[in-house]
Amino acid sequence: MLLPGFVFVASSLIVLLTIAAGGPSEPQALAVGLRRIVVPAHG
Repeated sequence: MLLPGFVFVASSLIVLLTIAAGGPSEPQALAVGLRRIVVPAHG
């Protein structure tokens, strides 16, 4: 079971990486990245 704090930090890192890689014009990539973290956390 992952801590909510870890999920928040990981999500923040994905946001930063997404912005660095393609900018906010890549919301789909961001959504996929978030699902990869949130889904296992709840599964």
